Amino acid sequence: IGTQAEDFLLQLLRRGGGNPQLPTIALQTAIIVGTDKDDSKAIQALMEINKFDATEQQIILRGIGEGLKRRGLSVQALLKKKTTPDSLNAHLQNTFTKAEAIAVDSRAELPHRISAIQLLAFSHLDSTSTTLTKLLTAQTPQAMQIQVVQTLGSINPPELASHLLSRWKGHSPLVRREVIDVLASTVDNAVAVLNAVEAGQIQRVEIERDKKQLLLQHPDSAVQKLSQRLFGNEAESDRAKVVQQFQHVLELEGRQIPGKEVFRKKCSLCHQAGTIGVQVAPNLASVKNKSEADLLISILDPNREAQPNFNVYTVVTLQGKVLNGIIASETATSITLKRAEGKQDVVLRNNIDELLSNGVSLMPEGLEKELTAQDLADVIAFIKQSKELK
Repeated sequence: IGTQAEDFLLQLLRRGGGNPQLPTIALQTAIIVGTDKDDSKAIQALMEINKFDATEQQIILRGIGEGLKRRGLSVQALLKKKTTPDSLNAHLQNTFTKAEAIAVDSRAELPHRISAIQLLAFSHLDSTSTTLTKLLTAQTPQAMQIQVVQTLGSINPPELASHLLSRWKGHSPLVRREVIDVLASTVDNAVAVLNAVEAGQIQRVEIERDKKQLLLQHPDSAVQKLSQRLFGNEAESDRAKVVQQFQHVLELEGRQIPGKEVFRKKCSLCHQAGTIGVQVAPNLASVKNKSEADLLISILDPNREAQPNFNVYTVVTLQGKVLNGIIASETATSITLKRAEGKQDVVLRNNIDELLSNGVSLMPEGLEKELTAQDLADVIAFIKQSKELK
């Protein structure tokens, strides 16, 4: 594609056709346009946006927006540059106004509403944050609420933490996970979460263990210190002692079917078994031949024999954004981090301020506080006996 990426992108979308690979190719091309240091290429593509339908507009904006993000910019930042023509503002205002209307239209199909919300991650309109926040209600489908939280995180308005945390009691467990994930990515918002815990607005037990670990390992010392004060005493530092205390698990009869349910609830965010879960952590088929005693150690003391390529890394971008995950892949110009639920962040190397290994496994310590001895025996039986692990 080379230096003609923006022309290739527009030609590709104009041709259309029945090629099922077209959206993927167009999205990757749009990302290339966004990552190019020559802003005029992104501007040229965005100036043409109103000539395409909503699906194609989303491809252009998502791709260019992702490309800009990888080099520490955004569509909003591009619009503020002196070299950007004023007419582009008008072009995009029309696009985002339509997207807001679709997002709040209860008669529109759910996939269209979610696509519109994804598009609004690149909006520069003052009305967008208010429009999206109003969708965080029990009447809104959960998938939409999760996308709203992700989009608000991309926009990162000044009132983000207060908007998300003031609705905490009404958020479902999956929406709460997303809220913590989004807020933990900046220092001020992470502090707001911890202040809410300290004030009793959020109960400690309402924050899942892997999210507590995320806050305990935060690169900002103030966040770390406050997290340690709130959650530090929950994890038993002497893992060997915990393993010893649970040796009686090995005497229990493990049940595969209940073990599958334990796996679904506690392990599937990072492990996969057949159609359940996502593959982020090591493939469980590789540990199936371990003894029950060794599997118990792996569950209760995950850092004892953690594989180095599954250690958690923290990236701090030049804009102060904090990202966590295992290093899933690397190129000469970028690093891809992968975390729970299979979520990924791609960061350009020239936008990395800090890259640090946390020296710990992606799997959190302290699961024994959430599982009974029988649960442990059951999930071990599932790992050992399941035909879904192969």
